[in-house]
Formats: sequence, C-alpha cells, structure tokens
Amino acid sequence: MIKDLIIQKLTPHVDHRGYLIETFRKDKIDFDPTMMYVSYSKPNVRRGAHLHHYQQDYFIFIGPANFRVVVIDNRKESETYGEIADFYVGENNPAYVIIPTNCWHGYENVSDHLGMVINIPDKLYRGIDYKEPVDEVRECWSELYDWPEIRD
Repeated sequence: MIKDLIIQKLTPHVDHRGYLIETFRKDKIDFDPTMMYVSYSKPNVRRGAHLHHYQQDYFIFIGPANFRVVVIDNRKESETYGEIADFYVGENNPAYVIIPTNCWHGYENVSDHLGMVINIPDKLYRGIDYKEPVDEVRECWSELYDWPEIRD
C-alpha cells in the first residue's frame, strides 16, 4: 500500500426513505478541506494522470457509477516510491480516497452511465481569488502506466 494513501470504505445508512452516507468527519481524520467541487464523467472517460506538489485531493466516490482509480507514488523520498495502487470504488463500493502530494493519480468511469465524483481538496484551486499558479502537473497515462482495458 502506498504510504499516506487513504482508502476508506463508506457505509450507507439505509431506511425506507433511501440512504445517507457520511463522507467527512473532522473527528475521524486530520484533514482540512478548503473548497469542494463535483465532476461528472461519461462512461469510459479516464481523467488524469496528474499530480499536485502541495495539494491533497479528497475524492468521494459514492455513485452514481463505479470508478477505477490508479495512484502511483512519485515521491523519491517515500518508502513506497514507484508503487502502484489500482482499485475500484463508487456505487458498488462507496469510499473516500485521499491522494498524497506528489503522487500521480486519475480515475475512469467503468460503468455504462454518467458518474459523479466529489472532491474536497486541502488547497484552493489557483489560490485566493484565482491569483496563484495552478498546482498541477499533467502527464499522458501511456508514459506512466500500462492501463489495461478491464471493466468491472
């Protein structure tokens, strides 16, 4: 397992009305979100690969749709440098995933319908009033990882 990568299963609390899922509790994890956004991905859309030098992403995968997530430890000083995590989360396996800084990461919607991902990162995109440089490095997946065409 990649050092500092957190994959936490989430439990739906179901009753006759539907269900509720707690996605963040300050008393359970030391994380300080600064903003939140929601993205939707069409089936078979792969996002990434990218990394952040200063920001940690806190992705919430609760559906709709299932996602394949890949994380590669790019931190030369890390005891898990070069390790790869490749796993599935989402509608059938609700979880949040915290990506450490300087780790390549991305995800793919592996369902046949539109998928939603929530992110509550610990840094503001482009800083206060969008006045700072973007903390993101992008790379083509083919340069980093042989992402086989596997579907769940």
